[in-house]
Amino acid sequence: MPLEIQVLGSLDVRRDGEAVAIGGPKPRQILAMLLAARGRVVSTDRMIDELWADAGPADPGAVLQSYVSRLRKLLEPEARIVTRSFGYALEIEDTLVDAWRFESMIDAARSATHPADVIESYRWALGCWTGTPFVEFSEHDWTRADIVRLEEMHTMAREELLSARLALGEDRGIVADLEALVTDHPLRERPWHQLALALNRSGRPGDALRRIAAFRSILRDELGLDPPPEIRQLEVQIWHGKRGFNVLELEGHLATLPTQIQTTHQTQHAAVAG
Repeated sequence: MPLEIQVLGSLDVRRDGEAVAIGGPKPRQILAMLLAARGRVVSTDRMIDELWADAGPADPGAVLQSYVSRLRKLLEPEARIVTRSFGYALEIEDTLVDAWRFESMIDAARSATHPADVIESYRWALGCWTGTPFVEFSEHDWTRADIVRLEEMHTMAREELLSARLALGEDRGIVADLEALVTDHPLRERPWHQLALALNRSGRPGDALRRIAAFRSILRDELGLDPPPEIRQLEVQIWHGKRGFNVLELEGHLATLPTQIQTTHQTQHAAVAG
């Protein structure tokens, strides 16, 4: 690939695998703003305001023009910074920017139907991910929407990949990845559901119930909420299929279960005892 621009993680430009020296903070920010605009015009006034918020040079327009001129020479012919009546825009193929390539791969993965194809597509997409988008410019308003959108796509891709692997019966093989996912995103329901399901299918129903109890505790502490119906239903199913609790483990776990499950168990236990 002759030219490649990375915005996932720190901004980086490479040609034929070799790093291209973009320059100091100002030209790096100019390039990042043009990339974030994705072909739309960024006005000269806005660039000047962002680059020199407090005190700027005597002629900021001329300094900006010199930065843009140097960037043009570095990026051409694969990418072009074009001048419009009130600003600049960057013309570049989507395949040359890692974040845009990531989005294209996610779109391809979403259109796949067979779990094996879904797995391959999401693995390719996740292989492009090298860190938070525009990380060195994350405090700027013009990056926040892209950061939120791309990070959500990344998390969703992790969930979809693990869901497809679950569908193919890779229960034991994904437990560690699911543990990492719930650690990274403790308030997301789906990874906890996937983790409990994988543990239960792997012959570890006790661990599955403990993970659900942990999720319930997190939700109550952080949001004052109970787990959604899908999680509660899975908990009931695991509980009724579980065998091999010793007495101490049983009583300890009962304290974390919803009232309706405790009542059902106690009724069944009394019936057996009678």
